[in-house]
Amino acid sequence: MNNKDAISEKTLGRLCVYRRLLNNLKEEGIDAIYSHELADMAGGSAAQVRRDLMSIGYSGSPTKGYNIEELARSIGSFIDAPEG
Repeated sequence: MNNKDAISEKTLGRLCVYRRLLNNLKEEGIDAIYSHELADMAGGSAAQVRRDLMSIGYSGSPTKGYNIEELARSIGSFIDAPEG
């Protein structure tokens, strides 16, 4: 049950940036990333990254970070889901 109306346009925009960055990292063969690393790449804060990802129901591991492939897929499923 995806509801894009529940999140702001700014959050949606950041999710698109995260997905692009994650796909680039995946192509480079990187498997995991921490919120502070993704934040540095996206020009934001680690707390903002975590809030954005929690808004789509995704959370990482404090010890392992985020699985890049799974996170990119989750963001894509949310962004690309049909309206309604």
